[in-house]
Amino acid sequence: MRRFTIHSTIYLLLGFFLHATTYAQLTDTTDSDRRGAPRIYKYSARTGALADATVADPSYLSVINVNPANLAFVEDLTTIQVNISQNLNNNMILENFTLPAVRLGNHSFAAQFSIHHDRGFEAFNLLGNNPQPQPKMTIYQVDFVYAFSIDDALSFGILNNVSYAKNIIAQYLTFYPTFGILYAPSESLSYGITFRGLGRSATYFIPNPSQGPCLQRDNCLTTFGSQKLRKSLELGASLKLPTESEYIDFSIYLANEKQFEQDGLWYKAGVEVTSISNLALRSGILYQSAENILAPRFGLGITTDVIELDYTVSNSKELFERYHQLAITIHI
Repeated sequence: MRRFTIHSTIYLLLGFFLHATTYAQLTDTTDSDRRGAPRIYKYSARTGALADATVADPSYLSVINVNPANLAFVEDLTTIQVNISQNLNNNMILENFTLPAVRLGNHSFAAQFSIHHDRGFEAFNLLGNNPQPQPKMTIYQVDFVYAFSIDDALSFGILNNVSYAKNIIAQYLTFYPTFGILYAPSESLSYGITFRGLGRSATYFIPNPSQGPCLQRDNCLTTFGSQKLRKSLELGASLKLPTESEYIDFSIYLANEKQFEQDGLWYKAGVEVTSISNLALRSGILYQSAENILAPRFGLGITTDVIELDYTVSNSKELFERYHQLAITIHI
């Protein structure tokens, strides 16, 4: 069993109170009302509630979207998770399906697929009308994940994503990888790092219905393009209390990230309380240092031995991020 020491705790605290120099990346954002990149929020509802700070948390299989190296230390690989996210800015819907994984010695393999599309559930937009027009598109995604562990404390992983965007007049194929490392010196403390930014992502443009060629209906459809991803590096840590215990009552998740060509850092912090039987309470906050942006998030989980339900909501006008998520996890 890996041991937790007081020195590890000191290093954890110092690492996040001192000025950080690491880089990382937020998910895709929209540059304007009619031109941008689809915001594909593939993180699970639990990760979303914890402000995306679970880069060093191997507790759940779906955390492969944050750090693929975590797959090597996930204990329960026989789970199926369906994560549904609704973007309340443009009413786009994402359904993401994480499949059971396979482990052969030090090698672990996982796969997932998702569908991102328009025609969301307007009746469930509890935060008001959509401030953005809705892109007319469907995006199919497949992820293949591989992780390799060394001893019982270090792992490396890679996630390969293939995306196919389409509507009735155009199609576009893109690819990007995510690289990750996880170091877990004890069962209560772990550190993670991820690198993103190689490859491309789809972009869209929505013509204005009152202008030019869009007066002809066939020309009003969403058009596609692609862009290079911005390179990023993310560093995070997780601490679970009480230490060296089978039953965790309280967990802290910390991370920072910065896009290579963006001023300031994104600091992330999440807290999860699991001391109440069959209930997990979660909250997190993102802070952008250059623009002084705060984005709070809230969520909860209902857990049993067979099924788990997780829900998260985020409503930040400063970040222009308004969405909610529902996840269903089934333990086979």
